[in-house]
Amino acid sequence: MKQSIYIFVSIITLFVLSLLVTNYTLPENESEKIQELANSIQIISSISPHDTSFEDLEFLKATLKNTDIVMLGEQTHYDGATFLAKARLIKFLHQKLGFDVLIYETGLYDTENLWESLKSNPKDGLVNFTKAFYPFWCKNQENEEILKYILKNINTENEIKIAGLDVQFSGDVEDNERDSILNQYLKSKPKINAKQFPAFFSIKDKYSYYAKKWIARKLTPTKRDSILNNIRSINSMYFSDSSQNKEDLLYARFFRNIETLYSYSWYYNIGEDIRFHIRDSAMADNFIWLKENKFKNKKVIIWAANLHTSYSNDSYNPIISKFKPMGAYIKEKYLDRCYSINFTSFSNANNLSRSDKLYNNKSVEYLLHKLNIPYLFFDFNQIDSTSFLRNEIIMNCNQRLSFNAKWCKITDGTIIQTTDLEFSFGKEKVINKLCLEVPKNSIYGFLGPNGAGKSTTIKLLLGLLHSPRNNIFLFEKDLKNHRNEILGKVGNLIESPTIYRNLTGRENLLYLNKIYREKSTRIEEVLKIIGLWENRNKKVSSFSTGMKQRLGIGMAIFHNPELVILDEPVNGLDPSGIFEIRELLLKLQNEGKTIFISSHILSEIEKLCSHVGIIKKGSMLFQGEINALTSKTQKRFEIKTNNNTLAIELLKKHQYSVEIKNNAVIEIEVDNQTRFNELISTLVTNQIKIYDIEKKSTNLEDVFINLTLN
Repeated sequence: MKQSIYIFVSIITLFVLSLLVTNYTLPENESEKIQELANSIQIISSISPHDTSFEDLEFLKATLKNTDIVMLGEQTHYDGATFLAKARLIKFLHQKLGFDVLIYETGLYDTENLWESLKSNPKDGLVNFTKAFYPFWCKNQENEEILKYILKNINTENEIKIAGLDVQFSGDVEDNERDSILNQYLKSKPKINAKQFPAFFSIKDKYSYYAKKWIARKLTPTKRDSILNNIRSINSMYFSDSSQNKEDLLYARFFRNIETLYSYSWYYNIGEDIRFHIRDSAMADNFIWLKENKFKNKKVIIWAANLHTSYSNDSYNPIISKFKPMGAYIKEKYLDRCYSINFTSFSNANNLSRSDKLYNNKSVEYLLHKLNIPYLFFDFNQIDSTSFLRNEIIMNCNQRLSFNAKWCKITDGTIIQTTDLEFSFGKEKVINKLCLEVPKNSIYGFLGPNGAGKSTTIKLLLGLLHSPRNNIFLFEKDLKNHRNEILGKVGNLIESPTIYRNLTGRENLLYLNKIYREKSTRIEEVLKIIGLWENRNKKVSSFSTGMKQRLGIGMAIFHNPELVILDEPVNGLDPSGIFEIRELLLKLQNEGKTIFISSHILSEIEKLCSHVGIIKKGSMLFQGEINALTSKTQKRFEIKTNNNTLAIELLKKHQYSVEIKNNAVIEIEVDNQTRFNELISTLVTNQIKIYDIEKKSTNLEDVFINLTLN
């Protein structure tokens, strides 16, 4: 699971190393934080778009395996290093992962006209991009390579299409040229005329000109209102038919966007939160329209500012505390199909001779800068739950300004969070400072030995037991003060389901609907989801154990909750029953639900879950992606040589952990690839022949036993 976000979103950090000496107070525990970051990063060897070897980006294949939307942010719209890095990354995504659509934070209408022009006349060259792109993207030397790449592939099998998602007019186009294009279309719509819509037609020849607030002041308030009413009428009267052709669909967007643009630019000042809110929601709506109508089965890249590609909510994000950014809407719609990469840096160079320091040395960018690595990547998804990066940290991702925030929240959503959760039965403490984070749309496996506190934690999450402190958050709201609202979004099955054996499966759900009062069709929907439609009229007393469990899960999801909590749902099931439940839970995840599951069957958790949390005596031992858990362990190899005695002696001298098995096989633990290469070199240099070498896989059970016993 990614991230994303949970998600969490990645930040690729691009550093122009500062030449200035800083004199600020050092951050607390600086060396420990730097070391933690050093263990979390991927080194990027180059940002040159001409470097297409891509070995340093190979790790992204696994990260983006199930992703078809990648959002690429930028700290400012004038960062040449970011432009170069994004160009190289786009080439990688296009050539290696099949992404073939690039959607810019440019006007939807202008960019559509540009694309048609480029398709017809690709030889016109870079100057064409001025028709839709802002100057900072089409007149910047560092951006030329990606624009040339687009031109090179037009009308070929490797074509990378471009589009825009903004409501604004972004191109450098004369008013009369815009009006000419619109008039050409309106010839097919004679009922949209000056007599019917006089207010709009009075400015039609300069409609982009009047999008500016200081220009619109020339219009009286009554005139502005009349223009907007005309545009709304055009939309409602002529663009509501679902059978519209391609051109009609475009102009439906055109009139909707121009209404939105006038609404915020005429009535609100630049920088006001409400302007961001209106614009970002409209950009998200435009993107979803593009994805669902034009690029349904395409892999899409979005190029925009970090401000717009963030996932956030107003509880955590001080930058955009009163508006919801575009990235949040897109993440809600597409969940783990969407992945956001934000770009940031420690300093910027205004020219080649000097580097201007931008940020204080309490920022994450400063700590990364201390690694002395020019270009690197780190992923919030891979961060351990105890990391300082889970707390409020200073980052400079937006407009070169420093903000102290929970950036891991800004970059991904979390369904369940507990902060230092504690609970005791009498004097016995069974939950001890438990910090739990369950990413949205994950399947989270909650593991621990008997008596570890799993069931107690679940009861606390469901409000069946009460925490003495206000430290349980579901959907980023505290359970104590929002109990009814939260539990209405939660379904649960604790061990075996409570069902009426003398009723049929359908009758059980019919009875349940007297409580939830869902539409009558919901009963059929749920029975089909859980695979019991064909057996709907059988009495539950004749059900197998697996069928009863599926019915119990159906009852848990009947009211369409966002979060489903299951305590030992496969207890007592045979292998086929376990398989049925696994397939059902994966199906529910694909429908956007988050699954929180406790189980003792570790092999099943490993097949099913994207994230795990392991507790012992009420304390968290590990929390994060399941792949990150197994990768944290040392790799084990079994080696057969012609002289095991000498081999063991040499390897121990080189600080390897070595054991002999059955007097014939050496078992050795290796930290990383470099140490493995050194191992082979040591043996070969000393003329020891290697007959066989086998890598031993580490499974969840191995890690679980190691953690809980040690």
